Amino acid sequence: MACTLGACSLLLGCFADPTPLSEDGTSTSAGTTASTGSDDSGTSTSISTDPSGTNTATSSNPDSTGEQGGSRLQRIDIDTGFIDEALADVPILLRLVPAEVEYDAMQPDGSDLRIYDASEAQLPFEVERWDPAGESLIWVRVGELEPGVPAQIGLGYGAPTVGAPPNPESVWSNGYVAVWHLADSEDATAFGHTLEPFDTPKGAPRPAPGFVGDGVQFKVEDDPLKALAPDDFALATAVTVEAWMNPSTVATTTNHRIAVRKGQAYRLVAVRQNNGRASFIVQLSDLATDVATDHGVPFVADEWRHLTGTFEGEAVWLYVDGVPSSSIGPSLPSLSVQGSTDLLLGGSDYLGGLDEVRVSNVVRSPSWIELQYRSVVGTLVTFHEPEPAG
Repeated sequence: MACTLGACSLLLGCFADPTPLSEDGTSTSAGTTASTGSDDSGTSTSISTDPSGTNTATSSNPDSTGEQGGSRLQRIDIDTGFIDEALADVPILLRLVPAEVEYDAMQPDGSDLRIYDASEAQLPFEVERWDPAGESLIWVRVGELEPGVPAQIGLGYGAPTVGAPPNPESVWSNGYVAVWHLADSEDATAFGHTLEPFDTPKGAPRPAPGFVGDGVQFKVEDDPLKALAPDDFALATAVTVEAWMNPSTVATTTNHRIAVRKGQAYRLVAVRQNNGRASFIVQLSDLATDVATDHGVPFVADEWRHLTGTFEGEAVWLYVDGVPSSSIGPSLPSLSVQGSTDLLLGGSDYLGGLDEVRVSNVVRSPSWIELQYRSVVGTLVTFHEPEPAG
């Protein structure tokens, strides 16, 4: 069934085969009406199909939801015009601001927020920050994106009994070994790599505004943060390391290391010693060879940039702001996995802001990396006006 956005009044438009959610977030069997939840107050929500094929969500007690009463369903378009391959289970960022969503129709704590795909299946999401007066940060894992094929997800709120609550571990389950938003020391993945101060008498970095919510700021007196992991960061054949960074100095007297696995297996560097370029450096398994791929021009201080380094047996790649910058290869051997496998973030040789650090045990593709950049800077999604659900 073709979907004409202007003619479809609810959620994601027209559905050829609607599959509503049960209370636990799983799909129900196909039918004309499916209950999606009820609570002790008698509030219940259902999604039904009328003779025209339009899905309509209704609440038996709409005034018990947000301050204005009634459920809202809001379509969000995802730009796929720039990707050149199919992507699956990819996390994206939704920045919810009062100009885009109706906070007055939500529960004050956002507990009624749910996100759906075009088949009405609920998508896993994480709330990094909830701020109805400002900007809320929501990470959601979308199922499939095809090059050039219009994609939509739906934001539902005002019906607090529908679906499952946030599930960060599921959002970051596709190859991620660690994800640190750096608003705190916690890892959002199931691996649970909590960051700790390094074992020296200096200090830990202090909280500071990041590029996505809060991050950390490293001063000259600060030690690195460390993640202890006997095996998880010993990635010999495939690795992706990414971070948002904002150096306060670009002096070339030392390597300004953002993330480094002890033993030097891989290092994401904001400013490389001597040449002043951002770089992704790997140490090969012969323990004698370092391979570095550098950005073409030096960065300037006090400017947020997104860096991603990848390694596989074919090549080492560096991406800057979602765009491939440089590479070395092909046919490189595996990485060194000798020595300690702790991962260190920042420290006295990196001064400045740090945010959204991630490590993956797979090689992210150019389309994936560009999508992550666009998602964070706010050019990936477009919000439609909220619409009453019933």
